Amino acid sequence: MKKVFKKIVTWILRILTRITIWRHKPQIIGIVGNLGKTETKEAIKEKLSKKFDCRANPRSYNTEIGLPLAVLYLPSGNSSFWAWFKILSRGISIALFSKKFPKILILELGAIFPGEMDYLLTIVQPKYLICTNISLDFEASSDELEIRAKEIEKAIKAVPKNGLVIINADDPWLINIRDKASAKIVSYTKENESKDYPILISEVLNKELELRVNNNDL
Repeated sequence: MKKVFKKIVTWILRILTRITIWRHKPQIIGIVGNLGKTETKEAIKEKLSKKFDCRANPRSYNTEIGLPLAVLYLPSGNSSFWAWFKILSRGISIALFSKKFPKILILELGAIFPGEMDYLLTIVQPKYLICTNISLDFEASSDELEIRAKEIEKAIKAVPKNGLVIINADDPWLINIRDKASAKIVSYTKENESKDYPILISEVLNKELELRVNNNDL
């Protein structure tokens, strides 16, 4: 895909996604970290979909183009102009005219390079954020891990005060940045918890979302 065409597609997808979220106002659960995002996403979706209408990223649609496609539940057009024309036309229809939309979005946010998280946060603003890990990527240098930690810190700061941030307390990088949150913090650890951590996270979210259902917030 040529650079100019890619920029146009990216811009249109961002606008369509923002309109869709503004119209339907779903609860957004964001998942960040170097490893374990997809596993955590699938476990949470399996748990929450028993009670709520949920949607999650297909595969690893978590980038500047993939994230909007995940929200709109559209395929990629790859390098085909005609395919993208049809996809964007469908996106316009969803953004402006769709009547049904999931109550909960479970979305991976993939940010490796500086500034990537800033852009993703202009597309979606998670009310719930799960931070899986930073230090488990053994192939990354300390400088690369520091960059990723700063990107995740941006996501933590973006969660509103009435939101929830769930952090892996076994990860020293996450421990160092968790105080940046203005939202409620819940920590989990494999050492002191016998349950598989994605299931534990799902249970915490389930309780939180049930409270909002009872208060007619969902």
